Amino acid sequence: MNHLQYICLGLLMGLGVCLATGFTDEGREGRYQIESGKILVYSPTSGRDINKEYLIKIDTKTGKVYKHIEVKDDQGSSDRWVDITGSTVKKK
Repeated sequence: MNHLQYICLGLLMGLGVCLATGFTDEGREGRYQIESGKILVYSPTSGRDINKEYLIKIDTKTGKVYKHIEVKDDQGSSDRWVDITGSTVKKK
């Protein structure tokens, strides 16, 4: 009878630990996924398509896709995320 109590107590403690760790956010994917990849961009100056490497952010909740760009001006530079969701353009 004594061994049965220890076995039940061990099973209950193991179940408690599994339940406690199952409700934390550790190890779960976040809302935004970051990926690096090439995007085919049409260049109006050359009239050709060019492959450019971009950092891409995907919002898994809304399905929107953003590309990272660096904007340079007189004060320096800043980073921006530009929404490119559904922005496919066909050449005429």
